[in-house]
Amino acid sequence: MLSELKSGEKRAAFFSDAHMYESQDPLHKELKGKNTAGEKMIAKSMKENENRFILTLGEAKRIGNIDFSFFGGDMVTGYGERGLLGPDSLEHISKFKRIVEEYLPGLPKKYIAGGHEIGYRLPLSTDPEGGPSESSIQVFEQNFNKLFYTFSEGRYKFVVLSSDLELLQNGTESLMKRQKLQEEFYKDEITYTHPLERIVLMLHDPDALAPMSCFLRKNLKKIEMTFAGHQHAQWVNQIYPNICRMASLRMLELPLKPLFNKFFPGKADFVWDYFRQNKENARIWNAMKLSIIPAPGGMLGVGGGFLIVDLKEDGIEIYKLKTPKR
Repeated sequence: MLSELKSGEKRAAFFSDAHMYESQDPLHKELKGKNTAGEKMIAKSMKENENRFILTLGEAKRIGNIDFSFFGGDMVTGYGERGLLGPDSLEHISKFKRIVEEYLPGLPKKYIAGGHEIGYRLPLSTDPEGGPSESSIQVFEQNFNKLFYTFSEGRYKFVVLSSDLELLQNGTESLMKRQKLQEEFYKDEITYTHPLERIVLMLHDPDALAPMSCFLRKNLKKIEMTFAGHQHAQWVNQIYPNICRMASLRMLELPLKPLFNKFFPGKADFVWDYFRQNKENARIWNAMKLSIIPAPGGMLGVGGGFLIVDLKEDGIEIYKLKTPKR
């Protein structure tokens, strides 16, 4: 049961990781790694997410009294690791926006760029041409909004950032300049926030909080909350510390790595290294008051839904709503 809003308080609907419309370009379908058992399992899950996202939009419409909507990234699958650079990407963007407008007509809509919008590199990556690019960023900014920006709702100042840009290493000169500009941007916006304003951080992948943590810890009193997508369900965030501990146990590594490689050939070492190197991330997330925006289908079919976020005078109230059944 949602609470009543007072005059001046706002209600928002937060969605993330719908993974709509993977590129049907034959070259994309034949990319190395696309036909492994693991990738086929992921592709099936993404396809199911399309229908579930429409169900979440319908539920948000039924609730009503929503002042604005927010989309946390990976809304359109695009050309996989290259972002929205496929020959059918613009068509898919248009289809996505038409569906959103059909269910949430006239509402202000804000977007975060996820890896599937601007390109990404992760431990399971297989595309040698994948990763963020100026071309994919241009497509995002022309069709959605700026890559990083702020907006205010009452006493809450939203600072929206690109996690893939923050996590980028060894990018092109122009991309590294963008990364530096984003760093200067969020540091200025947070440092010079009005004393009565409260910061709400918004980004796609919460791992990007780690390289920002030294600065953010000095400004914790200004941060009301952080929202991110990427993990698809809150329960994934909660078990993250346990996965990191398991990755450090040799007795589990020996039997589990060969099993993992059956689904994602040659990727077990990269994944194990990732969890070992990022074992402190959960503490950073807790310090930043992180809340995960769920995917419509959750992770492995569990924990799916969306968030209703009430921006109240005395704090932010979050309601996690499950994806309705068909």
